[in-house]
Parts: sequence; C-alpha cells; structure tokens
Amino acid sequence: DLKSQPVFVGFPVPGTDFKICDFETGALKPLGEEGEICIRSPSVLKGYWNRPEESARTFRDGWFHTGDIGVYDNDGILHFLGRRKEMLKVNGMSVFPGEIEAILGQFPGLLGSGVIGRPDEAKGEVPVAFVWLAEDQRSAEGEATFRAWCAKTLSSYKLPEIRFVAQLPMTETGKVKKEQLRELL
Repeated sequence: DLKSQPVFVGFPVPGTDFKICDFETGALKPLGEEGEICIRSPSVLKGYWNRPEESARTFRDGWFHTGDIGVYDNDGILHFLGRRKEMLKVNGMSVFPGEIEAILGQFPGLLGSGVIGRPDEAKGEVPVAFVWLAEDQRSAEGEATFRAWCAKTLSSYKLPEIRFVAQLPMTETGKVKKEQLRELL
C-alpha cells in the first residue's frame, strides 16, 4: 500500500531468500533494523561479465549484496529504503530520495519528481526536489498548494527545497537523470 507505506516491498516469492545484513561486517541484522538487502535465488545473475573484482565484492557465500538499504518489519515484510549511495544525512537522520519521491507522487497533478541532496553547512545535507506539475497546476496558486501539501505530508527533516521545472530530464526507460539535476543545483 503505497499510500501508507511508500517503501513497502512485501514477502519474498517461493525460491527466493532475502536477508538484511550489516554493510561492513555482513552480520545478519535483527528485525526492525536497517541494513543491506541481500538476495539468494536461482533467478539472480551469478556474476558480472569480465569483472571478477566486482563479482567478488558483490557476490559472497551465494548471496547477491545489492547495495540497497532495507528493513524487515515484525510481520516479516520487506521495506526498501533506498540506495546506500543516494542516502542523505539531514541533521544526522537518514533520508532516502526514493521515499520522498514516492510520497510526492501521491499529489494530484504531479507529473514527476526527482530528489537529490545538496551540501548544507548547518544540516549536513538537505533534500532538493525538482518537481514537474501538470500544466493546470503551473501557477503561483498551484505551486503554493503543492508546498502546503508537502509541509503537511512530510516530516520536517524530510521536507525538501522545492524547485519547479517545466519538465524533467528522463532516460529512455522513464527514469529521472539525477546527474543532470545535480547540474541544475
């Protein structure tokens, strides 16, 4: 249910195992603690073509170490929190751009968003959301409505700086080109 849990993944399918491990030690994390999502399944690749060092780093003891941050809740449900390399630290709190994007996606009239971090002397980092609103929302009133909705919906430390754009730079597969958003900062 993306409205209540935007990072909800669910239960593994039969024949697929997931575990949450410590990024540095590889130790299994207890339920409710964040760590690296590791996968073991016959459907997962066995290694990277002509990249033995990368394969050795990523595939250990039959497990694929994804580099993704996740958590199992007490019901055994997996939650995806984001890519470790994309995680922001805002006043010491972990903030995941993908989670903010999922929440922003619930706003009626939003065509798309991309969230990245920018350095901040006081907070460490702050999230910056590049927001693409539907044409009928592109006005001072529409932007004010969106800002008010964000302030009501998001925790204060997750509340991004908002920059409205006429469109987002996208790949052919529909993903936002975040490197181009960094250039806009």
